[in-house]
Formats: sequence, structure tokens, C-alpha cells
Amino acid sequence: MWRMTIKMMWRRLRSQTGFTLLNVLGLSLGLGAFLLLAAYVLHELSYDRGFADSDRLYRVQYELDNRGEMIPIALSPPALMNHLLESFPAVESCTRLSTTGANFRIGRNSIKVRDIAYVDTSFFDVFGLDLVYGDPDRVLREEHSLALSRSFAETHYPGRDPVGETIEWQETQYVVSAVYEDLPEPTHLELEVLAPFQFTS
Repeated sequence: MWRMTIKMMWRRLRSQTGFTLLNVLGLSLGLGAFLLLAAYVLHELSYDRGFADSDRLYRVQYELDNRGEMIPIALSPPALMNHLLESFPAVESCTRLSTTGANFRIGRNSIKVRDIAYVDTSFFDVFGLDLVYGDPDRVLREEHSLALSRSFAETHYPGRDPVGETIEWQETQYVVSAVYEDLPEPTHLELEVLAPFQFTS
């Protein structure tokens, strides 16, 4: 029975070649568009999923009232972190993050760094980042200290441990206290250098 049905279908397809090609082309284009859209959606949904316990990470944001239009902004007052830790037992840990860019001087070279963030020492625990070099108990504990991403360190200190090296930033000498593993891709956080938040004014 199946053989007979397949034969009849084949004869029909051969007798209507133009119609068959049009159907096959339409099916191929539809299937291709679906696969591209599915790949895009899956990629978008995978952002920031590479962090340890990513299902337990939350970002605080507030809504700014702009003449009746509510605009979500990922900003919060610095004091909110301590309030959350003291008032909500379900909050296990918090970290603050404030991004900037700057010009660094490493040795004789002046480089522009776009992705610098002031963070709390709890940043490494919250995001589950491992250190390549440096002491986890001392990272970002000093006022003029920095932590570098692995890729940044490999670019500017190839083949060596940069802990203890100095970087000039805003006419101040900063000491590299650690090198951390690059953040897992894909992520909206592009952080090449970390600086201690607790010493910012």
C-alpha cells in the first residue's frame, strides 16, 4: 500500500514540475527562516547563563518616571546593598557594579580601556569567578588595587603573572592584585578591569 502511494505521489510531482518546485522552495525558505529565528532566540536566552547559579542571580533596577513614561534603569543607590542584606534573609549576598572607561599607562604604553567596573569584593563570590593569579582573601582589598581579566592580562603581560605590577590611572599608581577568568560568553557584562567600589566617593 505504501509503495503504491509513493509511486502515485512521485508521478504527480513529475507531472507538475513547476508547482512542485514552488512548493519545495517555499518549504525550504520557511524552514530556513524558522531555524535562523530559533537560533537567534536561543542565543538571546543564553545570555548570562554561564555564571554559576545563574538562576539565582538578580539585578536590581528602578523605573524612572519621564513625564508619565516609565523607563526601567539598572541603577540603584549604593546604600541599597546593605539594606537588602539586613532586611531580607533570602538575600545571601550582594555586589555593586559601576562601569567606566579610562586611559591607562602600562610601562611606556598608553592604552584606552573601555570596560572598567568598580565592584565590591563579593563580586567574585556572587558571579562564581575563579582567580588565575592572586590571593582570593586579598583581591581588591586595597584602595589602589586592580583585578584584570585573563584576556586583558595575556594581552598586556604575555606569558607572566602580573600580580604586583603597577598601572598608572589618573596620575595614580595602582597595583594589580589579581587576574580572574574571563566572564563566560555570552554575557552583557564586558569587564576587562575591576577596581574596588568601597573606596569610591
